[in-house]
Amino acid sequence: MLELRRAPLGVALGLVGVLLCVGLAVLMQSDPDDSTAAPAVSSPGEGDLDKADVERVCTGCHLFSDPDTLPRSAWWKTIHDMVRMPGYVGGDVSTEALVAWYEARAPEELELPQGELGLESDPLEWERRAPDNTGGEGPPFVANVQFLDLLGDGRRELVVCDMSYGLVQLGRPYAAPLHLETIGLIPNPAHSAAVDLDDDGLQDLVVANLGSLPPMDHHLGSVEWLRQTGEGQFETVVLAEGVGRVADVRPADFDADGDWDLALAEFGWRETGQVWALEARAECDTAPCFTYHHVDTRHGAIHAEIAQLDGDGLPDFVTVLAQEHEMVVAYLNRGEFTFEAVELYQAPHPAWGTSGIQLVDLDGDADLDILTTNGDVFDDPWLKPYHGIRWLEQTGPLQFAPHHLALLYGAHRAEAADLDGDGDLDIAACSFIPEATHAEVREKGLTIRSLVWFEQTSPGVFAPHALERNRPYHPTLAVGDCDADGDIDLAVGSAFFAGESEPEPEDIRAVEVWINVSRAPGVEP
Repeated sequence: MLELRRAPLGVALGLVGVLLCVGLAVLMQSDPDDSTAAPAVSSPGEGDLDKADVERVCTGCHLFSDPDTLPRSAWWKTIHDMVRMPGYVGGDVSTEALVAWYEARAPEELELPQGELGLESDPLEWERRAPDNTGGEGPPFVANVQFLDLLGDGRRELVVCDMSYGLVQLGRPYAAPLHLETIGLIPNPAHSAAVDLDDDGLQDLVVANLGSLPPMDHHLGSVEWLRQTGEGQFETVVLAEGVGRVADVRPADFDADGDWDLALAEFGWRETGQVWALEARAECDTAPCFTYHHVDTRHGAIHAEIAQLDGDGLPDFVTVLAQEHEMVVAYLNRGEFTFEAVELYQAPHPAWGTSGIQLVDLDGDADLDILTTNGDVFDDPWLKPYHGIRWLEQTGPLQFAPHHLALLYGAHRAEAADLDGDGDLDIAACSFIPEATHAEVREKGLTIRSLVWFEQTSPGVFAPHALERNRPYHPTLAVGDCDADGDIDLAVGSAFFAGESEPEPEDIRAVEVWINVSRAPGVEP
C-alpha cells in the first residue's frame, strides 16, 4: 500500500503551461507526436490471412472488430496504435498483414443515416442564459458542469471545471446576470464532486486533476480538495499526487467508520492508469490523508459512480474502462478495502467510443439501470452509425440487457430526469465533435443534434426534441432544478481546441444554462 502525501499548490500550478495543447483530456488515444503517414491502401487479397488468425491476434485483450466498424482509411493507424498497447502479442502475424486484411474488407466510407432530428415543436419552453464573463483568453475547454447546492440555501449553484484556463468556477443560475466566480486554480480539472470532507457543516468539492491536457503517460495527476472556509470562499489542498491522469474521484465511506474515503478513476494512457480506493487515515494532522488500495490495474477508467449494488450495506462503485476495453465494471465492496470486479457490459468492439454512464432507475422498477453514451470521436476523427444512447436494463441481480434508445453522433453525456413533469424519466443528451470533423460533416449536409432531450412517451420509447443543432461542442451536461421553481433545467459546457479552425464567435460560449420556463412555480403540469 502506498501512502499519499500533500504537496504545495505551486507544484500543481506549474502545469498550467500545457493546457493549450491540442488533445482530448480524458479519452483520446492517438499519439500527439505520431506524424508517420499511412502507406497506400492495400488491394483485396494482398497479404491475406485467415480470419481465425486475425481473431486469435485481435482478441487477446479486447473483442474482435469486424472490418466494417471503421472506414478503410482508418485501419492503418488504428492497428498501429493497438499493437503498442500493453499485453499485445502478435505472434507470427505481422502488423502489415493485419492492416492489409482489414483494409481489403473495410468500406471506403461508413454510411451515416440522418435519423430522427426532432424537428417537431418542443412541448417545453426554454430560456437560454450564458455567463457575462469568461475564464480568460483563448477558447474554453469545459470538461464538467454540475448543479450542486454548495452554499446550503436549498438552491443549486452551477459548478464549472474548465481545463483550458485551469479553473473551477461557481455561478448562481438563479440570479441575473449569470456570473462565474473562480473558486479554485487547478491545472486540468476534469470532474468535481460535493462532500463535507472535514465535517464542518460546509459543502466542499473534491476535484479530479488530469495533470495534462494531451494524453501521455506521467504521474502528474492529483486529487484536489476545495475546502469551503466561509460562504462561497474556498481554499485548495492537494489530497493525492504522484498518480496518472485522474478522470474522476468520488467520496464514499467504504469501511463504515464514519469518515470519507475516495474512489479514484485514474485513466492514465498506455503504460499508466488504474482504479483505486483511497482509505482515509485517522492520524492526519491538518488535512485528510489516505492510503492507496489497488482495485483494478487496467487503464482507461473515466467514471467512478457510487452505488449500493448487492444489498450488503456497504457502498460499491461502477466505472467505465474505455480505450481498448470498452466495458462497464462494478466493484463490489467485500470489506477491508477489497473489491470484486464484475463485468456488467462490454461493447461489441473496441471502436465503440464509450463516453459516459449514469446509474439511474430508468424504468421505475426499484433497481438501478445504467444509461450509457458512446460517441467519442477522438480515438479517430470519424462519426459512426452506432454512436448514440443506450439503456442497460437490470433484469436480475447484476444482470443487464442493452437497449438502443437513440442515434446521436458524438454522444458524450446523457442524464435522465423528469423534464416534462409527467412522472416518468426523460433523457437530456449532448454531442461533442471537434470543429475539423464537424466542418466535414457540414459539407456532407448531415445535421447534428448537438443538444436534445428525449421524451419518454411510453415505457422504453423516447421521442427526440432538438434544442440545438450543428453546435456539437458539448462534452458535458447537467440536469437539475437550479431556480427552485419545481421543474428541471439544463446546463451544458463547451470545449474547443486551440489551433484548430474555430467556429463562429457567437458559438464560443463556455457554459449555457437552459431554464425550463414551461410552467409557473408550484403549478402542476
